[in-house]
Amino acid sequence: MATLTANPDLIIVDLNQGPTGTTEIKYENKRSSDVVWHRIGPTPTNKWVEALDLSSLPADQEKAAQINFKFDSQPISPGEVYQVKIMREGADPNRTLPEGVEAEVDVMCLRKVPETRQFITDQNGPEVGGTFVWHRIITQ
Repeated sequence: MATLTANPDLIIVDLNQGPTGTTEIKYENKRSSDVVWHRIGPTPTNKWVEALDLSSLPADQEKAAQINFKFDSQPISPGEVYQVKIMREGADPNRTLPEGVEAEVDVMCLRKVPETRQFITDQNGPEVGGTFVWHRIITQ
């Protein structure tokens, strides 16, 4: 059985410290043939890609990293979701969901302080008559 964990499992971005955040993904897997996939989404245009290229590691470290490894996510902006899946060898998340999924984790990214917005752009009134009250509000 495979496991995926994210630390933190919810990214809170303070815009005073930067526009994006990251999370650390840790996976443990019993089969070295499984593949780790990731994407920032979820949108139909963001395709799943293999998360790791371990071929640059020495052979013994590459084999160990296929079973137990940690890596940092790509930078994630508020409003986005970072998704990671472990899939059986030969399964492609762009074509074969949910078949082949061994483990998965989704990490949302939020702003620490909401963006200030001006929704009311203009208003007319109030106008009060004998039997009515009229107030017109114009929004974005």
